[in-house]
Amino acid sequence: MYPNQSNGAVNSSPLTKSLDGCALVGAGTATFFGTPPVYSASVQHVIDFSVRHYGRWNGLEDLISISWWLLVAVALFVSGRLIFSAVFMMLASRFFSRFL
Repeated sequence: MYPNQSNGAVNSSPLTKSLDGCALVGAGTATFFGTPPVYSASVQHVIDFSVRHYGRWNGLEDLISISWWLLVAVALFVSGRLIFSAVFMMLASRFFSRFL
């Protein structure tokens, strides 16, 4: 009769919330340790590509460096959270299906 008035809040179990928290911690750790090597291995290629296709103008390299660092960090965090969340959910479901 009445629509769900939870304002978009999902009723999650404590297990799901703790698995999400573990996935966030794992993704944050992977981002912290993964961003510098990935950024330093790829930033010069991205700058060279940009200068070759868009020309050289004042401040381009700085803008590209900052933008590329941000993109690498966000991409690592999002993909890390997705992977850690899937792995933790799979391990939890295997654990509970085996022992319960």
